[in-house]
Amino acid sequence: MNSEFLQRQAKSVYRMNKEKEQVVRGNECVQGGNERERRTGAQDLAVEVNETAKQLLGTGGQTADVLGAGGWDGN
Repeated sequence: MNSEFLQRQAKSVYRMNKEKEQVVRGNECVQGGNERERRTGAQDLAVEVNETAKQLLGTGGQTADVLGAGGWDGN
């Protein structure tokens, strides 16, 4: 085996390990945070979407919640 071949192999292994490390870090970020924080974030987003929908539709009173995050609006 020549040194050029070994250098290419070493670079290939190094690159694969770096890519694997990035995937693992990405998965940790996705899984990070506790369930309550994720649920609260989703609820906040749903409320924001509903408020935006009300503004776009120009409606008040009983409105259909876009993501089902509320129910009776009461305005």
